[in-house]
Amino acid sequence: MLIDESLYPVEIAWKGELVPPSGVFVPRGKVMPKVSIGKPDWWAGQKILGEAWKAPEGGYSFGLARFAFSLRPEGRQEVRRAELVVEFQPEDGGAIPVAFDLVPRAETEEQTGTFTLGIGPDFKFSSVDVTLAKAETTINLHRVFPVITADGIGESTVRWVFASRPAHPLVGSQIVYAVVELPPGVEAVRVSLMLSAEMTTGLGPIKGLLPKDEACYLSWTLK
Repeated sequence: MLIDESLYPVEIAWKGELVPPSGVFVPRGKVMPKVSIGKPDWWAGQKILGEAWKAPEGGYSFGLARFAFSLRPEGRQEVRRAELVVEFQPEDGGAIPVAFDLVPRAETEEQTGTFTLGIGPDFKFSSVDVTLAKAETTINLHRVFPVITADGIGESTVRWVFASRPAHPLVGSQIVYAVVELPPGVEAVRVSLMLSAEMTTGLGPIKGLLPKDEACYLSWTLK
């Protein structure tokens, strides 16, 4: 199976302007960055591995989730940092799903161009050079990677932090993937997304958040 952004385009779920935290002053003439958030995509374990799929031991199952967002600063706006947080919950109660693997995990230097990753029978991401013989699904990535850190493997909440650098401002689309482990008896995952961005101003950095009345709608069932 091949996952390419041209074959599986992102469907926009929400777009609008971030807002400052309650009580925080925004300098006159300054507006917060505009953002859009994509509807998550989901591929079940059987679809990922095809004929190579075998029921994991212990009744666990796996799926691949894709999350996307875009930042659109205006004029001389500079976004220095953005944070995407995803929370996993069981749709109908029971044990809590967790992140089994994430991509990107960490990038200490900016990267540009096209990257290809593979997912093998162990449901782990690897470079295609390493897993080509074993990979049942490959993912083509077409974008600029800013400096990134990620955490949350083995946990129900994962986070990607994006930081700008002079050569590559934090602007445009970013797409991340997570392999999710579902405990026995859990057939669907409820995901909630939270996005924030920090903007540079003459009075110092200001953090932009999703409007409270909109954030509650950024939740989906994946199955």
